[in-house]
Amino acid sequence: MMTPMEMKRAYDVRREVEEARDLDAVVATFSDDCFLENVALGTRAKGRLAVRAAYEALFTAFPDLSPTSEGFAYGEDVFLTWDMVHGTFEGLWLGLEPTGRSFTCAFTNVVPFVDGKMQGRRFSSTSPAYVRRPA
Repeated sequence: MMTPMEMKRAYDVRREVEEARDLDAVVATFSDDCFLENVALGTRAKGRLAVRAAYEALFTAFPDLSPTSEGFAYGEDVFLTWDMVHGTFEGLWLGLEPTGRSFTCAFTNVVPFVDGKMQGRRFSSTSPAYVRRPA
């Protein structure tokens, strides 16, 4: 079992390589049997190739995407954060045309750990404002 400090450090390393947009390094922070799940949109990428493709699509669609942690908690081999994320919808994503709109929304992030690595990320936003089209 990982300690809270070990989970926080592993999570922070992933955040650092996300900010650098280093896809290979991002995927390396995950276990072999990894996943990336967006609960609000009902999407789930499973396995390293699918997780890498999901991150690539996300970084392409939202090139300035940047989360800010507001708080976190720990459980047995699980890390939970609540954050604000900011970005601009500038590229095709999940079949949706970009809106060019900037957004800020709250989200939660549940991160289970296995064998010293993140097994995945299950996140949910309060509002999918980033994909809404202007009226």
